Amino acid sequence: MLDDYGLIRVAEREAAYRYAVVAPQCPADLMWPDIRQSTLSILDAVIKKHAIDKGRVFLTGFSMGGNGVWDLAAKTNGIFAAAAPIAGWYNKDEAVHLTSIPIWAFHCEEDDVVPITETESMVQALTDHKGSPRFTRYQGFGHQHSVMYETYSNPALYTWFERNRIDS
Repeated sequence: MLDDYGLIRVAEREAAYRYAVVAPQCPADLMWPDIRQSTLSILDAVIKKHAIDKGRVFLTGFSMGGNGVWDLAAKTNGIFAAAAPIAGWYNKDEAVHLTSIPIWAFHCEEDDVVPITETESMVQALTDHKGSPRFTRYQGFGHQHSVMYETYSNPALYTWFERNRIDS
């Protein structure tokens, strides 16, 4: 259940943030590539039903969701205006497919579940491929919800999202 969790928590409590939040969950026995198409189908249905501006669709997720952010951003082109993976991981060889999307990655140095080296290697691979990722590293807390809430409570993230759009 996603009540009071992550970005949904912020969206429900902060009236100033005018976002529609779609939060698909990856079943425990699958990985994001297995449900990539169904996730995109859900997103497409929500965009159509609620008349959402297709040029202002952003992607973010924490941990396994961070992995999904990297995957969806790498395997789709022109759908997402910006991506913000939090404490995620991905295959750095896929960075070549991520250079055209603005990325702001977040991770905590003391993460005991997904090592910060996972995000560091993606950021370095993006830089090596002439991408321009932003990277915020936190100190003082581990993998648990603190890194997610710290990120989603930061108004600068939403200002950054707002600066990015895809022109149709």
